[in-house]
Amino acid sequence: MSSTGFTGFTLQFRDLPAVRHVARRLHNFPDCDMGPGRKYKFHLHRQRIRISEILYSGKRTTVYLGRCTNGTEVVLKFTDPEDILAEAGAYDVMADIQGTAVPYIYGVLHGKDRKGGKMSCLVMERFGTPLWREFRTLTKQDKAKILDKLVAIHHTGLHHMDFAERNVLVEGDDYRIVDFESAEEHEPSCSWTYKFIDHVDDDDVNDQDPCVDCYAVKSWAEQMEFWDHGRLLLCNAIFAPKSDKLPSQSVVDSMETFIGLNMKTVYYPEETKKITVRYFEEVQRRLKGGQPLEELQEQRDWITYLVHKQWHEERAKLLSKMVAAHHAGLLHLDFAERNVLVKDGDYRIIDLVHVKPHDPPCTWTYDFEEHLEDEEVDDMGPTVQCRSLKSWAEQMQFWDHGVVLVCRTLLIPKSNRLPPRHIMDDLITPIGVGQNSDYYVDDRKEIAVEYYTMIWEEMQSGMTLEEAKQHRNYFTYLAHTKWHAARNEVYVLGLVWTIGLDRLTANYLCHLEIPNDCFELHKLYYT
Repeated sequence: MSSTGFTGFTLQFRDLPAVRHVARRLHNFPDCDMGPGRKYKFHLHRQRIRISEILYSGKRTTVYLGRCTNGTEVVLKFTDPEDILAEAGAYDVMADIQGTAVPYIYGVLHGKDRKGGKMSCLVMERFGTPLWREFRTLTKQDKAKILDKLVAIHHTGLHHMDFAERNVLVEGDDYRIVDFESAEEHEPSCSWTYKFIDHVDDDDVNDQDPCVDCYAVKSWAEQMEFWDHGRLLLCNAIFAPKSDKLPSQSVVDSMETFIGLNMKTVYYPEETKKITVRYFEEVQRRLKGGQPLEELQEQRDWITYLVHKQWHEERAKLLSKMVAAHHAGLLHLDFAERNVLVKDGDYRIIDLVHVKPHDPPCTWTYDFEEHLEDEEVDDMGPTVQCRSLKSWAEQMQFWDHGVVLVCRTLLIPKSNRLPPRHIMDDLITPIGVGQNSDYYVDDRKEIAVEYYTMIWEEMQSGMTLEEAKQHRNYFTYLAHTKWHAARNEVYVLGLVWTIGLDRLTANYLCHLEIPNDCFELHKLYYT
């Protein structure tokens, strides 16, 4: 019996593994009778709904995938009854945009737990998978689609108080916004009339224009970087002012490349930005010279290599110039980027107002240009006995000291178990994506090493780089799972909800020393 005395819906949970989830508290589990209440109309006829998967499981919320008798897939969200009713009320207010901006809602079912308490679930259409990419990495057209749907929600009189990537579903090139249990009334009513999809070419917006009079929408548009404010986003990571020396954003996006090719060099943000800008300046120079974009796209890797080669050679030349100044008996006390001139790949050091005699004379004989491949230097070696030169070489990161930068943020030791740098850059992935886990820097480093080690082992056994790219999400999932299993945390992360994995992931779990009954639990958190 349902809490309303109405019967007719039976939720069958027999296909689920024996793990903890909210619906296990239902009376008569695993075949549980539930019924709709009187407050909201239910848009499905009485039937059995077979629960086939758990899409997400947290401490107080579980989201299930169910299948109706006619084969229609539905999503059932169990959480606190008060929150379910609040969210159902929000969807009722948004009735006109259900199925376009938000999922279509079938209604609310009520039942009882074993102690006679009330349990409720929201039943909605199955639509796509959660968006695991950051908003700012989406194309401008996709940002416009999501923002226009957010505006549509505001126009119904609601303010989504938990708008984030995890609450956006994507299917093909369409989107839906979900999770309205914290939604509040939009006061005063939203007067935003700016259509994002009609303004994808806008660089900026007039803050005083009455068509953009909604702080929340504008704030999210700024966070998603919808307007570039006269800047270009290079390689999805670096902003640079627009200039006639740089191509348009559309060309930049089509010529995206990986910066930091040399495994023996750690590229820090400033150096990465300089190389990135120089790469796109070279692209623009070739475009102005009449080379077609299609041809440049074919030559992208070669252009990337040439720009890196030039940067490395110039850095060594600059240090060699400083060595020459020291050998002339002078110690530059204000050596900095502003006091270096560059022309056609050559350098001159200026501003010699702040110099003093080099006492004792400099004995440095290490030739930087002949040691471009060095990872380290012997501090006690007689060729590097000048504290000033060595300090500047360290600040310029001439030596990488046996570490490599992966996933743009993590420095890990070099190892023959890891693939070459350019392959690791091709396979960048999110590290630390379990929703119920806190990952410290050392934890993320361990997961990154496991991720790249597994990929390199497969590639040495015959897997191609393109195949590795296709299976990047699987390897990401495996690395996280193995890391947790090694810590006796016998649960598997809910990465399906985060990055959209499917049952094929189980095929990879045969390599892990964890119980076989975990193989089907790749969407759960459980202890």
